[in-house]
Amino acid sequence: MTDSFTYDNGALRGVLLADTVVNTLTAGRIFADELPDVQAKDMPRKAVVISSAGGTGAFGYVPIGYRAKDFKCYAESPYEASRLWSAVQQVLHGIQRQLVNPPGGLGGVLLYDAARVSGPIMLREPETNWPLVFGTFSVLIADEAEV
Repeated sequence: MTDSFTYDNGALRGVLLADTVVNTLTAGRIFADELPDVQAKDMPRKAVVISSAGGTGAFGYVPIGYRAKDFKCYAESPYEASRLWSAVQQVLHGIQRQLVNPPGGLGGVLLYDAARVSGPIMLREPETNWPLVFGTFSVLIADEAEV
C-alpha cells in the first residue's frame, strides 16, 4: 500500500515520459505534484504537472479505485499549450492495464484506464501569466501488492 497519491502521480509521469510525442514536446519536463523551483526561471515553456484532485472514497483506504488527477499543460502560448494537452490526452485515453514502477522502490502501481472528467480549460496561471491548458482525468489505479 502506498501512503500518498504522489506515488500514483509518479506512475502517470512515467507513462507520459515513455510516450515519444509528449516527451519530445516537453523535452522531458513532466513533473509529479508541482513544478520544481529550478524550472520556474525558464518558464513559460512546455511542461506537464500531474497532481491529485481527490481520492477513492470517504470510507478509508481502498486498494483499487478511480482517483482524480489534474494535468496542467504549460507552454509558450495558448496554442502550444493546447497542442501539448492534445498529446497528453491521447496518451491517457490509450492507457490499458500496465504495471508502472515509479522511482522510490515502494513497489508497482497498476494503471488500468483513464477517462477525462473535465477540461480542457484554457487559462493563464494567475501569478505568472503563463499560458496553460488544464483538465482532470479519472484514472483506475491499484497498488500492485494489494491486487
